[in-house]
Amino acid sequence: MKITPLALAFLMAFSSSVYAQEPAKPLDKPMPRKEMRHERPKPFENLAKELALTEEQKAEYQKINEESREKIKPLMEQIQKIRKENMEAFEKILTPEQKEQFIKMKAEKKAKHFEKRGRGKGKKHHKP
Repeated sequence: MKITPLALAFLMAFSSSVYAQEPAKPLDKPMPRKEMRHERPKPFENLAKELALTEEQKAEYQKINEESREKIKPLMEQIQKIRKENMEAFEKILTPEQKEQFIKMKAEKKAKHFEKRGRGKGKKHHKP
């Protein structure tokens, strides 16, 4: 059976989201974000546990996952290239005033995103 790249992307997303979710543990007090990342098991770990996968099956899944990521990578690069071309074409149809306003809007959106993620507060390893 041949699996298309789109089907692979769907399967990867689906397998790591729906079945892999574990109910949140109730907390007495809020846990710092950094600690939360380390507390949560990886989605595949939950899936492997629920299905009682053997070590051999886990290794085979990892191989399948790596192979599919390599197949998807060029497609993602192509999507990014198309999005960039679309944005450049869109900006060409804007008046100078609209373009200036659009640049400000993008900057505000980016700043809001980084603020929401807790970035940009003196951390030099992240580029806003």
